[in-house]
Amino acid sequence: MLKAGLSVLPVNNNKEKAPAVREWKPLRSKPLTEEQLEKVLASTRVKGLGIICGEASGGLEVIDMDLKYDRTGTLSEEFFGAIYPELLDRLVIARTINKGLHIYYRCPKVDSNKKLARRVATKEERKRSPGESYLALLETRGAGGYVVCPPTEGYEFIQGDYSTIQTLTAEQREYLLSLARSFNEVEEEPTGKPIKSTTQASGVDLSPWKDFNLRGSVEALNLLQAKGWTVVKETPERIYLKRPGESPTRYSGNYHKGLNKLYVFSTSTELPDSRPLSNSDIFLQLECNGDTKELSRKLKDMGYGSTDTFNPSTSPTGKAVTVPTPEEEEDEFSSLLRPLTREEIIQEVLKEKDNIPTGFYLKDGNREIELKLPTGGLTIIAGRTSHRKTGTMLNLCREVVDRIGEEGGRVLFLSYEESDMNIQLKLLNLIVNMESLDPTAQLDNKEYIKAYYRGTLEGTEAFRRAEEKFYRDYIDTGRIVVKYCSYKDKKLARAVKYLASKEAYSAIFIDYIQLIRPEELQSKTRQEQLFNICEELREVAVQTRLPLIFGAQFNREVENRTDLDSNKLREAGDIEQTANLVLGLWDNNFNPEGEKVKRDKDGNAKTPPREQSLYIEVLKGRDIGIGWKGTFEYCPPTGALAIKRSNPRRK
Repeated sequence: MLKAGLSVLPVNNNKEKAPAVREWKPLRSKPLTEEQLEKVLASTRVKGLGIICGEASGGLEVIDMDLKYDRTGTLSEEFFGAIYPELLDRLVIARTINKGLHIYYRCPKVDSNKKLARRVATKEERKRSPGESYLALLETRGAGGYVVCPPTEGYEFIQGDYSTIQTLTAEQREYLLSLARSFNEVEEEPTGKPIKSTTQASGVDLSPWKDFNLRGSVEALNLLQAKGWTVVKETPERIYLKRPGESPTRYSGNYHKGLNKLYVFSTSTELPDSRPLSNSDIFLQLECNGDTKELSRKLKDMGYGSTDTFNPSTSPTGKAVTVPTPEEEEDEFSSLLRPLTREEIIQEVLKEKDNIPTGFYLKDGNREIELKLPTGGLTIIAGRTSHRKTGTMLNLCREVVDRIGEEGGRVLFLSYEESDMNIQLKLLNLIVNMESLDPTAQLDNKEYIKAYYRGTLEGTEAFRRAEEKFYRDYIDTGRIVVKYCSYKDKKLARAVKYLASKEAYSAIFIDYIQLIRPEELQSKTRQEQLFNICEELREVAVQTRLPLIFGAQFNREVENRTDLDSNKLREAGDIEQTANLVLGLWDNNFNPEGEKVKRDKDGNAKTPPREQSLYIEVLKGRDIGIGWKGTFEYCPPTGALAIKRSNPRRK
């Protein structure tokens, strides 16, 4: 280690692996000699070794990846998968005692320790460590810091060793740090100079750029693609992109859907890579040449931004308040003295709509019921990322339409996450339900369908017939309508009321609720915002007597099937209180720890294979109670669930 130019720091055997020397700060500039190190190592207190980072070790910097805090199980895979091979080969990597990773490299300029990516601590984690509201996923150890290292017990190199630590260029280092920052799940305070609004006024002010940051994701992504960026990969949380021109990297950045932020890894673009970029930052650089006045003008012309001047006759949200007169209040309160008559009850009952059958049969012991979607209420279908939430909603769409088809039933599927094209192609694949569309087995079903529409292949006769039937039975008749949506809460509520007035649909599916943004920003937390959004949409459901079915994501406290709980909806606070029905999903192709079954290059499971089935449990049922459960096999290439097809029509 000394021969490799590293400043060695002996550590003791306590939990924190603290330095085993009284004064170790001088070692930041003057490393121990070989004789001094041998003398210190003779102490019984010394149980391991560390390395002091920074100038003392020739510009050493280490990225510390703490995998025990990674709830996705994919952090290391996604991080290293985004590093181009030439750079990856230059890194030295060691496994830590907590199964984390240390990534070693040198650079001419090294900063002090920096937290690069954090997440919010769960309730249980905050109970164990009351002072820790956030947990670090990725951070650096640089000037003034140190890391425990091999050959300390529990630490081992998995790529390279001390003799192979290489010096990176400033650009290569910044690529790694920018990549690490992209995994941040905590919205940071703005670090750049704020864009001044041209529409300031007393009271409520939603400037064009703030409005665009909230609901301009589609336009920002379209602008990136118009400027030559290409979408390489999409996950429920992120969209991975590659910059225009030649690049050795697989990705040049990713767009975080939840935070509406772009993280750029490459320095070879006109976009800054030192901080996350909002939608307005993207538009400012690519469309307005950095001119903030031009940005505000263009966004205002596009319909973004609103300002309402406050006065005593307006509410805190800037809206006019009508104060009732004493006479009007007396008329209103007098209705509390009058009971409902029998005739009024009959009229209300006649207005009610039956709950909608789904064909999904659930059991509780020896009892069995058919799951029905409550009309005039909210249904929440919740699952962890990649647990077939969207696919389950599409299966429900198909089953609902088939069961109420004789009554002219139609459903609307609104996606806040994916384009209407992607969702409709998923629906096509699901309803066609052919396990392998490509006779040559070279293309998966998604690739095959897109190649068919591009005209690069003709399609088998069986697929062409099935595709024609899909459009004839479901799409051309308008029985299922799929649309991308970015409406904020109040506009969505107005849209639902409009559709109800036209008697257009029997049910509306919305995927997913955590992506709906509020028009009014008076709520302090995202949890409060979501609760208010759900309250408003619940009222709309009651007024219109429509079933509104929302997808939702569980938070990362749900690590296995036994963790399914309506109180564990991501960012959601108490929204389950507003729902009539809450369903929890668990894909049984995940092991009990929630990690996907790993397979080798030949497709063989590295861990015991799980059944390809979906577990559904009623976590809240206002009409039916909780505890109803069912397991449904699915076809992995299509996502179609195997459910009972008997009694397909409602009488």
